[in-house]
Amino acid sequence: MLLKMRYLKYLFLSMMFLGFFLLRPYHLQETGLFYAGDDDSYFSHAASIAFGQFPNYEKEYVPTAYASKGNVPLHSIGLGLMASPFVFLGAQIDRLLNPSIFEKRTREVNTKSWAGFGFVLATMLYFYLAMIFLYKGLSLHYGEKITFISLLLMLIFQILGLYIFRRSVFSHIYEFALQSFCVYFLLKNPKLSFKYLVLLGLITGLITLVRYNNFLFSLMWPIILLCFKEEKFVFKQNIKNLFIVYLVSGFLIFLFKIFPMLFYGAKEAYVSNTFINFISPVICAKKFLHIVFGIDFGLIFTAPFVLLGFVWLFFYKGELKRRLVYILCPIVLNIFLNIIWVGTIQGCWYGYRYFLFSLIPVMIIPFTDFIQKNWEKPKVKFFLMLLAIFPILSLLSFEGNNALSLVQKTDGWINLTYQLEIWKMIFLHPIQYFVVIFKGCFLYFLYLAAFLFNVTNKLPDIVLKIYPYFNIILFIRVIIIFLFPLAIFCITKKIETKKV
Repeated sequence: MLLKMRYLKYLFLSMMFLGFFLLRPYHLQETGLFYAGDDDSYFSHAASIAFGQFPNYEKEYVPTAYASKGNVPLHSIGLGLMASPFVFLGAQIDRLLNPSIFEKRTREVNTKSWAGFGFVLATMLYFYLAMIFLYKGLSLHYGEKITFISLLLMLIFQILGLYIFRRSVFSHIYEFALQSFCVYFLLKNPKLSFKYLVLLGLITGLITLVRYNNFLFSLMWPIILLCFKEEKFVFKQNIKNLFIVYLVSGFLIFLFKIFPMLFYGAKEAYVSNTFINFISPVICAKKFLHIVFGIDFGLIFTAPFVLLGFVWLFFYKGELKRRLVYILCPIVLNIFLNIIWVGTIQGCWYGYRYFLFSLIPVMIIPFTDFIQKNWEKPKVKFFLMLLAIFPILSLLSFEGNNALSLVQKTDGWINLTYQLEIWKMIFLHPIQYFVVIFKGCFLYFLYLAAFLFNVTNKLPDIVLKIYPYFNIILFIRVIIIFLFPLAIFCITKKIETKKV
């Protein structure tokens, strides 16, 4: 099927527009978009592989609290493995500009390096690839305009943007991408071949390696993708195929997880007593209701289209319904993790990330079906546009202005009245809200314009404090981030054109 590139182009342009508001160039300048702790641990995996040291981590920077025996990072290795080719390419630039990174990786060296920037680009690449494959898969069943609207609302107006442009050195975009590839297979139903089975094995193995709590997906996806034919469960005929997939998946997990553990005798990361603690059903129910309706990061405010997709699943009559219900089963484990950690510092940053990034690719199917069947109703259009206001304002406001307590944490990492603070700022402090929204790339490009016309002395002191001098490296990286999606779109367009 030849894609109508116009709608796909609109998606890429929408992402660039979102990046204009969410990307903070001064964060990129100061920390390389690295957050202390988790990000250092994840990057050390990628660096160990990219610099040819794996499974040795002696040259890597791993904070003591995040290191096991042999300086092995406690965090999952999967995203480091997926990002390592880009880290390797970035390291070749460092070979010319900053060769010290080959001797020893420190936090300062990592965050300023092109190898670290390679990790950022890898995250963006996997998101754009996931968006393309979801677009291609959904377009097989629904109109491309409907597919565009669905992806616009589900991917761009909800939680993902912050994990693309602010927390790039983090696991969740990789989790989302891998789940999206499986959803694409579900929508396309490709012909069985040895290459497909090996590819499926690699993807399901990476699902576990990226986030260990997703191991149930690695078990479920091969069964769902291989053992259903027109909604009939066919198991015996697929035992050989399943064996190949699980063999590839198991080998990948052994090579990059079990082998290092045996090599160092290292303990597993975050082995906890979470699942042996008793939680009363009443408390569990209260926390679940908080996840859905809480005025901090409740799904009704931060991910309403996921909820809408879940509700429509009960009305969805497509042939994939049975399989969609089955693949929701592993998500119950991740929802339970978030229930355990509601109201605590562990597991928090923005939104309920422990299950949303696996849930979004699955819910995109019933959500698209809802739009297909209801888009011509004016009331539905108005309802969706109204609903979209809350998650996009929530995205744009996060980490915006501590002085007005917009993101001032009142309980660990959680602002318990976050959604209220947004509207208070809009109505009571509109100028300050303008500052929150436009303090990213808008401010940076304003600085660039003043620099080009040699009038930086007329800029407010706060601008000069953030950008005291013109940094050519920062400028190049910001331009790369904005041109990157255009490059991917052009490559995709060229590939699609060759199919004619």
